Formats: sequence, structure tokens, C-alpha cells
Amino acid sequence: MTLNQYNSLAEEKRAFILEKAGVHIASSHNKYYVFNLYQVNTFYVEVISKIDGTLCGTRAFTALSQLDRYLNGIDISPLMANT
Repeated sequence: MTLNQYNSLAEEKRAFILEKAGVHIASSHNKYYVFNLYQVNTFYVEVISKIDGTLCGTRAFTALSQLDRYLNGIDISPLMANT
């Protein structure tokens, strides 16, 4: 599935794809919001919620520059253990 195909789906179908095929990569938060990053095939989906858990929305993208918020929180140590 491509980013354009994903974006063309109805919200319910996008949620289903994210649940079945999305791999949780990282989380981040600030005073008001929690951001969860998932990878689906060759693109990323960011799920934005309020601190109380209320869903605010999602955003799908391919630009690696959009990952900056998450880079410090990604633990790659399990990958390094095999080298």
C-alpha cells in the first residue's frame, strides 16, 4: 500500500490498516499532546491525542524530516546487540 492509497481510504479503513499493519516506532509528548509514530509499509503515520487520551487526529507522511520529534526516543540497542 502506498501513502496515496492510504490517504484515499475512509477514516475507519485507515484505522483498520494501522491496527493490522502498523508497527509502533516511538512516542513523544508535550504538556498537552501525546504523539505516537507508526510505520506502515514505506510511510509513517502519526497519531495525535490529548493527554487525557482523546484522539485529535492522524497524519501520514514519507518525509524523513518529520521524524525529528522521535529520533531521541528510538531505542536501537536491541539492534546493536547482534553485531
